[in-house]
Amino acid sequence: MRLKITSILCALIIFSMISSATACNFHITEAVDSKKGMQYGGTLAYYVGDLNTSIAIWNALGKVKIEKDTILTLQDLDIHILNRYDPYQPATPGVYNSQNKSITYYVPVISNFTQAQRVKTMTHELGHALGIDEIHVDNNIMQPSPANNPSSLNTLGTQDRAVYTCRWG
Repeated sequence: MRLKITSILCALIIFSMISSATACNFHITEAVDSKKGMQYGGTLAYYVGDLNTSIAIWNALGKVKIEKDTILTLQDLDIHILNRYDPYQPATPGVYNSQNKSITYYVPVISNFTQAQRVKTMTHELGHALGIDEIHVDNNIMQPSPANNPSSLNTLGTQDRAVYTCRWG
């Protein structure tokens, strides 16, 4: 009887951990260091102001600090804003690569966007670098939008905030 109760309790604990992780909707492969910081570097010749606005949106939540890499820090994230198309997906405005912890934004695609659409795209990809997966709920930065009809949303939605808080406290 004692073994049965222990087994049931263990199963409930494991189930609750799996359920909460699924509800949180986050990746394990974020680019955040152990001090809850994300220092970035890379090729930033275009749209730096839009990138800074995107960084400020996430930094306003106060748990993870995204900042430019210095000679005194280790780079956690490589960001490139390149004046070329993605060779595999020419309509892609930006992509986060979890293997090498990099974000690439493609100028030929995002140059057709409004400033608000560029900021949304950049904020969305930074969200992936923070470990947040796609959120398929309207009015959230992490909701994907097609390149031919990009969203202009520039404020974090309820689900964006909930997943961020679940992941980072």
